[in-house]
Amino acid sequence: MVLGDYEAIQNKIGTQYALVGIDPRGTGSSGPSSDCFTGYSFVARNAFLSQAFAPPDNYHGDYPLKQNHQAMLEYGKWCSQIYSLNGTARYAGTVATAQDMLHYIQLRAKDQDKSPDDAKLWFYGISYGTILGPTFASLYPDKVERMILDGVLELEDHYNGGWEKSLANSDEAARFWFKRCFEAGPQICAFHQNATSWQEIEQRYWTLFNNLKDNPIGLGDPLSPAAIESAKVGTFVTPNVFTWQDLVNQFFSASYIIQPLYYSLLDLSLLELQTGNYSLLPLIATAATISSFAPVYDDRMARTLINCLDANGRSNYADFGEYKGFVDSMANASAYAGLKVATFSGPICSQLNVFPPESQTFDGKYSLR
Repeated sequence: MVLGDYEAIQNKIGTQYALVGIDPRGTGSSGPSSDCFTGYSFVARNAFLSQAFAPPDNYHGDYPLKQNHQAMLEYGKWCSQIYSLNGTARYAGTVATAQDMLHYIQLRAKDQDKSPDDAKLWFYGISYGTILGPTFASLYPDKVERMILDGVLELEDHYNGGWEKSLANSDEAARFWFKRCFEAGPQICAFHQNATSWQEIEQRYWTLFNNLKDNPIGLGDPLSPAAIESAKVGTFVTPNVFTWQDLVNQFFSASYIIQPLYYSLLDLSLLELQTGNYSLLPLIATAATISSFAPVYDDRMARTLINCLDANGRSNYADFGEYKGFVDSMANASAYAGLKVATFSGPICSQLNVFPPESQTFDGKYSLR
C-alpha cells in the first residue's frame, strides 16, 4: 500500500508521518517462505490450487463436496511435508510478526537517541492488519501510542480458525454493488439495463447465478479479439469452462477490493452472461489462467500458512460430516461470501500439521503461554 498509493494514506492521516510498510512474515518478500511448490511447474501448482481453494460445491450433492474436501486435506498433507524440510515455516504466525514490530520500534527509538523502553507503535491496519494490530496491543498494551483499524476482523474468531464472524455484513457489502450500479445508470453500469430499482438488478444476478449452477459455460476461442490481444502480452487463453464458482470468486473480489477496475469487470461479466456474447469471460475463468498465472509469490499459500499457525490446531474438519456442516453454515450465514470465506481457514488447516513454537502461541483472548 505504501509503495502503490501512499498519497491515499496521507489523505486519510496527513503528511506529518513517515510511512513504513512491512511484509509480515511469510508474505511478499519476507521469509520464511510459504511456497509449497518451489521448483515445481507453476502450471501444476495452479491446477492443484484451483481445486484446493475453489468455493466448495454444496449444491450438487455430496460427491463434488467430497472432492473439495479431499483437495483441502491433500493441500495440508502436501504442504506439511514441504514445510518440514527446513522447519522454518512455523515461525510465520501473527505473534512472530508482532514481535518483529516490537523489535522495530525499539530499534527506531534507539536510532532517535531514546530509550527502547519508551518505544511506542503508531499503526494503521486494514483487513489482516486488524488482526495484527490487536494481537500486538494484546501482547504489548503499554507499547501502543495510536492505532487505526479499518475493515475489522474479530480477533478471537480468527484465532479459533473458522472465520465465521468475518461474514458479518458481507451480504450488505455485496449489495452495495447493485445499489451503486442503479445509482450510476445504464450509461455507466451496463448491467443496469434500465432497471427500476437496485433490487431488480440483484434479482437478475441471482437468475443468472442459479442458471449457471445448472449450466456451466464452455469457453475458449483462440481467434477471438480478446484472445489475440492477450497472446500479444504473453497471456495465452486455454479452452475452459466458466462455472458458478468463478462468479463467486469474481463477485467476492469486487465486494472486497472495491476499486473501479473490479467493479467494471464484474459489470461486463454479468452483461456477457446476460447476452451470451462472451469476450471477457474466457479471460477471467480460473481454468483459463492455469497456464499463464505465474507470480513468484502466491498470497493464497501465505494466507493459509499464517491462518493455520494462528489457529494452532483449534480448527479441524478432517471428518467429512463436520466439513459439510461447516460449509452449509457458512453458506447460510452469507449468500455472497460464505462459500468463498470457507476456503480461507477452518477446513484448509485440517491436515496442515505445522504449529508455532511455544513462545509464539496465542488464543486471541489472553496472552502468550
